[in-house]
Amino acid sequence: MFGDIAHPLYSVYSATKFGIRGFSDALRREYMHQGLKVSYIAPRATQTDALNATKEYGKYFEMNIDHPVVVAENIIDGLKKQKNYIYPKSIERLFVFIQKMFPKAIDQNLNAKIKNL
Repeated sequence: MFGDIAHPLYSVYSATKFGIRGFSDALRREYMHQGLKVSYIAPRATQTDALNATKEYGKYFEMNIDHPVVVAENIIDGLKKQKNYIYPKSIERLFVFIQKMFPKAIDQNLNAKIKNL
C-alpha cells in the first residue's frame, strides 16, 4: 500500500513502491499489444521477518498486518481475474481513494501521529 500512500519513517521504502507501480503501468502499456499482462500488486503489511524489524512503528501507526497465506490467496485471485491492480480486500482501499481525491486528509492524519512519536 505504500506505493499509493507514502508513509512517514518509510520514505525510501515508499519511493521504491511508487517506482514499482509506475514501472508496472509502463510495462503493461508497452507490451499489451503482444498479449503480455502485467499486474501491480499492493498488499498491506505482511507478517515477515523483515516487518519484525519495524514492528514498533507499525503498532504506533496502527498498521493492519496480514498473514502471508492471506496475501498469496488475494494475489492468486487477482491474477486469475486478470486485474491490472491487486489491492487487499480491506479498508486500505478506501484510503487509496482518499489519498487520490483528498491527499490533505491523509497528510493531517499522519502528521498528527508523527508529531507525537
